[in-house]
Amino acid sequence: MMAKYFVKSSVDCAMMGKYFVKPSDDCEMVGKYFVKPSDDCEMVGKYFVKPSDDCAMMGKYFVKSSDDCEMTGKYFVKPSDDCEMMGKYFVKPSSDCEMSKEYSAKPPNNYAKTNLKSINKSFI
Repeated sequence: MMAKYFVKSSVDCAMMGKYFVKPSDDCEMVGKYFVKPSDDCEMVGKYFVKPSDDCAMMGKYFVKSSDDCEMTGKYFVKPSDDCEMMGKYFVKPSSDCEMSKEYSAKPPNNYAKTNLKSINKSFI
């Protein structure tokens, strides 16, 4: 008795999970499935993938890196000469911008840094 069904097991079958399956000599057990790997494939996570010569392993994927790209976080990005590294991104700063928290903010030309309370008192 298996679960609530009667099943007929065979000599050339193996128990997988709650089913009887017939494995093959050229297959490998991957997770809960039998898969047929290839000579030019590599095991990545739970899948067999075919890497390329001009690809690099990034995280769980094969990506194609470029000579003029840099590794930033988990991506290849192309930095520019007039860009700066901010956090995990390359950003282009401006001469009329100031660093405000994590972003570049553009202050207005006709405003000075003043205290809000002093402005309110001057109008009273």
